[in-house]
Amino acid sequence: MKILLLVPPEISAIEPYRSSKKLRDCVKVIKGFPLGLGYIAAVLQQNDFEVSILNAQINDFSMEQMMERIRGFSPQVIGITTYTANIKTAVESARLSKAWNKDVVIVFGGPHATHDHRNLLENYGADFVVFGEGEFIFRDLAMALLKRAPLDNVKGIAYRDGADIKVNPGDLYIKDLDSLPYPARHLTDFNKYLGHFTHDLSCAAQVMTSRGCPYSCAFCSSGSTFSKWRGRRAQSVVEEIEFVLGRYPAVRSISFMDDNFTLDKARVEEICRLLIKKGLNRYHWDCLSRCAGQDAKLLGLMKEAGCARIQYGVESASPAVLENINKAQDLAQVRNAVKLTKNAGIEAYAFFMVGNPGETEGTIRESVRFALELKPTYANWFVTQVYPGTKLAALQGQDDWVKYVYAPEIENPSLYTHPCVPVFTPDGFDREMLKVRVSAIMKKFFWAYLPSNFLKWLKKLIRHPLYSLWYLKRMLLEN
Repeated sequence: MKILLLVPPEISAIEPYRSSKKLRDCVKVIKGFPLGLGYIAAVLQQNDFEVSILNAQINDFSMEQMMERIRGFSPQVIGITTYTANIKTAVESARLSKAWNKDVVIVFGGPHATHDHRNLLENYGADFVVFGEGEFIFRDLAMALLKRAPLDNVKGIAYRDGADIKVNPGDLYIKDLDSLPYPARHLTDFNKYLGHFTHDLSCAAQVMTSRGCPYSCAFCSSGSTFSKWRGRRAQSVVEEIEFVLGRYPAVRSISFMDDNFTLDKARVEEICRLLIKKGLNRYHWDCLSRCAGQDAKLLGLMKEAGCARIQYGVESASPAVLENINKAQDLAQVRNAVKLTKNAGIEAYAFFMVGNPGETEGTIRESVRFALELKPTYANWFVTQVYPGTKLAALQGQDDWVKYVYAPEIENPSLYTHPCVPVFTPDGFDREMLKVRVSAIMKKFFWAYLPSNFLKWLKKLIRHPLYSLWYLKRMLLEN
């Protein structure tokens, strides 16, 4: 059986978005290697399926160019990864694939499909939806399809059965992450991802060392879907890094893609000691972390092991807003984490959100003052967006997530929102007001941080000249 795993094109591949040059430029988000599809492909190959990965996004394919590759491979099954920003091209890809071959099996997976499965099955051409972490679920489904076996025993899927939608419950997460093979990077032109990943670390390869999050932030679906955190063994992580560096000499750094890399401090310490022992600390790496519990000793070891940057989700300086979004973090923890990180010689990036429940003009000013006082290496600001499966979606959800579009942003796109993703609008604000606030804040912080970040910007300009110039122009000119 031939299985094609698809990253659909950007929305600029379909109308009415294709006709907007501003939008075509603005929504083009260059991502790294699709780890989820890479893992699924590797598991399928272990079970003797013929697998191809088609990333129409990074190749900037039109829908027709995508279909040319699909027809050329002629799969029996197409697995389409979904997230809310690409859901329109995902369903269009399914429609075109069914028009080419009515018997091709369409499987949706990913965070959006997990929480919007009934809509996709009833209205948008999906034959199956794979829930949660799909590596072994997709394998089991493929085996059942190959053998024409009953689907009742395939756990973790939803599917159409005549006029009915059937849901087979199952574990959404994999208990032993070390049971997974390395992602099938070899099925792609992997070096292309190194050149296109617009990352401050040069030629960064993405590696997953853990999954899940025990917290339940209102804006994120990870806590509700994958509440159990699981980490790979330190030896397994370092062996994969060695493998990637050996197979792809162009790799110059590593980006750990975990939601919370530092949750298990003993494991992080072991990873760091192995990186140092094997001489891999000459490669820089970065990670995401919560602020709570950071300590100088571990950060010093992380620095010695090659850590160049830690990204912290601060979100807001208002205790009331933090409580409303279940952040479970206080400002003293934030101050301590940023101070210790910078003292260790590691860059501390702070992420803030504008537009959470309970936001006011006063809480926005409070967050700006705090960020200026905090003095992280850099502060990045976002408009709070709403995704299926989150607590925010329970407050301001959508009847049909696929149909949602904020029409004014087709011709007048923003750096801080996506026209196909709703934003949360607290009392007293609308979407336009939130964009104006974030735009003004980003300009303020750009000029405030320009002296200390001038060399960083210069390096990024040299490495990604077109993207960097475009971003600077958009950021400085957007109202």
